[in-house]
Amino acid sequence: MSPEKVSIVIPVYNVENYLAACLESAARQDYDNFEIIAIDDGSTDASPSILEDFCARHENMILERIDNQGVSVARNTGLEIATGDYILFLDSDDFLERHAVSTCMEIFRTQQADVVFFAANVFFDGVDEGLKKSFRGERVASLHGTCIPAHTFFSRSIKLKSYLVPPYLYMYRRKEFEDLRFPRR
Repeated sequence: MSPEKVSIVIPVYNVENYLAACLESAARQDYDNFEIIAIDDGSTDASPSILEDFCARHENMILERIDNQGVSVARNTGLEIATGDYILFLDSDDFLERHAVSTCMEIFRTQQADVVFFAANVFFDGVDEGLKKSFRGERVASLHGTCIPAHTFFSRSIKLKSYLVPPYLYMYRRKEFEDLRFPRR
């Protein structure tokens, strides 16, 4: 078993159409030391039963239910529960490639990084055409494969108009979150 544990934190709220595929993508990672922490943020659709079924079939899954308080509180709850050395946030309507965690872990090991960023393939399901044009999931090619200080990364990303904010596009060394939490909305 890999010595360094990864915690995949998934906030869940009314995503019954995507949740099973999301959970399966997390469970089938080719990295062998990880936990899946699903925080049900008061879902009122079939998400709770999907979570319960999945949890019953996967020993490495932790399910926590909270009253609906929003994605920030759900992520913070996941951080409190997490026991991994690394944190990966995954939104419950997203999917991970099979090698996502192992690829990030290889970068952490070889580059001594604190944060690894990656891109996303974005699909739009019934979203207004105007919104499609305003969101990109790709990174500027000049930043690919670089190992640079965080300040330089953020400065370059902003100058290149390529800074992507969502926490699910990064994997973090857990110690970077010791005193950080997401603000409540």
